[in-house]
Amino acid sequence: MKKRQLSIPVEFFKEGKYFIAYSLPLDFSACGETFEEARKNFAEAAHIFFDELEAKGTQDEVLLGLGWQKIKKILQPPVRISEEDMKIPCPA
Repeated sequence: MKKRQLSIPVEFFKEGKYFIAYSLPLDFSACGETFEEARKNFAEAAHIFFDELEAKGTQDEVLLGLGWQKIKKILQPPVRISEEDMKIPCPA
């Protein structure tokens, strides 16, 4: 079956000595001891995730449940419109 390339936003964080790759449209993350390892692990996990959805025939159900939309018969991830740091009051 022919595969298409998706462009999915992935955010990267540093937590202690680990790098975390997280994608809101897929609601999952991967980690590594280096930025490149986290990036590689995320790409592998995403590939496995999509292969499993296809194998089980649940791609539409799962992705629509994650906020994706079907546009002209093609599933599209949610579109990021902004990212900002917000100041939120909280107890000290």
